[in-house]
Amino acid sequence: MKRFYLILCVLGTVLPWWHIMQFFFDAGGVDLAGFLGAATANPVAAGFSLDVVVSSVAFCTFMLGDGRRHGMSNLWVYIVANVLVGLSLALPLYLYRRCVAIEAMRTAPA
Repeated sequence: MKRFYLILCVLGTVLPWWHIMQFFFDAGGVDLAGFLGAATANPVAAGFSLDVVVSSVAFCTFMLGDGRRHGMSNLWVYIVANVLVGLSLALPLYLYRRCVAIEAMRTAPA
């Protein structure tokens, strides 16, 4: 599973950012107002955008509790990944590191 999560990290970074960078290139630079306008331009876009926002909040809430429970450090990294790239990076990155943490707990001497 760890390899699969790493593949998803790459895809979750490259695929969305390919389109986002294309938008900014077409806009002639970083146009946050235009970006937010496009993200809510119609009911479908607004629905997808709100779905990602709610899912991101749910992920961050879950991740903070679950990460502490598994003794994971630097949980802020996943929040930063979520804000700068998106849930498509933050979630598989967290799941990858969670697998690593669980493996370490299982192999640690008692």
